[in-house]
Amino acid sequence: MPTAKLKDRVYNGPAVSFKKGKVATLYEANAMGHPVRLAISIDNAALNSLDMPAPGPRSPRCLFL
Repeated sequence: MPTAKLKDRVYNGPAVSFKKGKVATLYEANAMGHPVRLAISIDNAALNSLDMPAPGPRSPRCLFL
């Protein structure tokens, strides 16, 4: 059974511009190479520049990217 250190199983994508801020991705695999985590990091500047949803039947907790 192959094993790998955690730092060798976590892959960070580059931070890229999104709206008025930055976003980045992270992918983690287990010791067998199977995916166990996918994350998207959005900084405050990007979050604050998102469009607010229009009033209507949609959930007020939706983000419109």
